[in-house]
This record gives sequence, structure tokens and C-alpha cells, in this order.
Amino acid sequence: MNTRATAKGVQLIVGLAVFVMSFSLAQHLLAFEAPQFPLLAPAATNNTSLNWAGYIAEDKKYTEVSGRWNVPKVTGTGGSAVAADATWVGIGGAKEENLIQAGTHAVIEGNDVRYEAWYELIPGDSWIVPVEVHAGDDVSVDIAHLEEDKWQVTLTNNTTGDSYTNKVSHESEFTSAEWIEEMASSARGGFFIPLAEFAGTDFTESKATVDGVQKNLKDLGAKPVTMENYSGDVLATPSVLAQDGESFRVTREDASPQIVLRAHRHYYIVQVEN
Repeated sequence: MNTRATAKGVQLIVGLAVFVMSFSLAQHLLAFEAPQFPLLAPAATNNTSLNWAGYIAEDKKYTEVSGRWNVPKVTGTGGSAVAADATWVGIGGAKEENLIQAGTHAVIEGNDVRYEAWYELIPGDSWIVPVEVHAGDDVSVDIAHLEEDKWQVTLTNNTTGDSYTNKVSHESEFTSAEWIEEMASSARGGFFIPLAEFAGTDFTESKATVDGVQKNLKDLGAKPVTMENYSGDVLATPSVLAQDGESFRVTREDASPQIVLRAHRHYYIVQVEN
């Protein structure tokens, strides 16, 4: 996302993915720190992205998306003075260049860590919203299509009770819904900013509306996507879905991002293996 408004220091681009897709299964167990989450296998898959990890639902018309998570606490990575991490939900990012998204991000510059909430209307601008967020805060996001090109974006900090709602204009193809942990890019030059270290992000209440019916990830047939660098080293992995069909965790792995990568904001590298 290209942060504006109250953003300071490093500006970010968060949004469209650069990814290679195919499908496979996983068998390994992953122990979560959060006691409310069960032991879930990582959804190891050949659906890979250079900058996204999470779940994507496609091939239907999506008119609303929602999700909830605790803002992950971040630290620097690999001795870099700058690192970042973003968490969001959106509609239209997997195949089209008209993604509408909202979420939270963290930016590390030296000893300073900045947590912010935002929304973005790609290919247009993104905006920091007046809801303070901190590591550990319980945040909910809902993005709903109203009529024609009108949408409503709502972001709520359930920990503090603060909430932001805005009606915006945005043209969409409605072709996908996303629940994503992302390695952001710098608005100045478009290079990926190193993905910050974090224990994990627990997504809950992950749902989208199709034909007027709200469905969870399982019923939507959403597919996991794993974040890898160009060398194939895994940066972040989504778990399989919990029994409720709407909860999962994205875990930061040990690999380091290759910061020389160029971020293609409106370009995809996609390959589907049958």
C-alpha cells in the first residue's frame, strides 16, 4: 500500500501479489502459541507468492469480505534497519488490478516500530485511518459492496472500542477474496521491504459473501498460498483451516527475503500446475 495521510518515514505499497500457483498437501504438525488455537498442520502447498501468505477464494462473485486478527508483534530481520509486515482482507486482488483492501501494518525503522491501520483502493491511493492500533490488539475488518461502484469499509479495534467507517467509490470485478499476510514494498522505488519477524498471525471469522450468502473459507473452497523468495525459501506459511472452517494461522518461517526483488504492483507471474 502507498501510505499517505498521517504516515511518516518509510512509505509502503501493499496489495497485488506476484505469485506462482499449483496445489499439493501437507502432513507436518505445527504447535501454536495461542492456547485458543488447536494444533494444525501447515498448509504446505506449491501455491506460492513472492509477497503473500494466507488464503484466496476465486471463481465466484464476491460482494463482501471480513476477517479478524490480533496485530502481530514484530521485530527486525537479518540485521536490517528497516522491516515491515502487513495483515489485511480484500476483494479483487488475485486476478485483477482493482483490489479493495483494508488492514493493519507494522513498520520498523531502526529502534522505532510504528503500527497503523489503513485501507487502499488499487490502482488508486491508500490512506492511514484514525484508529490507533498496537501489537496484540484485536482488530476486525469488513468490506461490503453497497451498489454500483459504492463500497463501505469498516475497521474496528475491538480492544479499545475505536472504529472507522467510510463509504468509498471503487470499480471492481468481484473475482476473488483474500485473507493475507504480506511483505510490503517501498513506495519509493518499489522494492520489497524485508519481512519483519513475528511469531504468527491468527485469522478468525474469515468469511465472504457470494450471491447474498455469507460463507466461511472452507465452504468457499479457498486455497492456501505460501510466501517464498526467488530461491524457493519459505518466508511465511498458512496453516490448514481449523474445524470451524474460518480460522487459520500464518507463521513466519526462518528464511530471509531477498531485498533486491522488484515489486510489480500491477503485474502477476502466475503458473498453474494441473
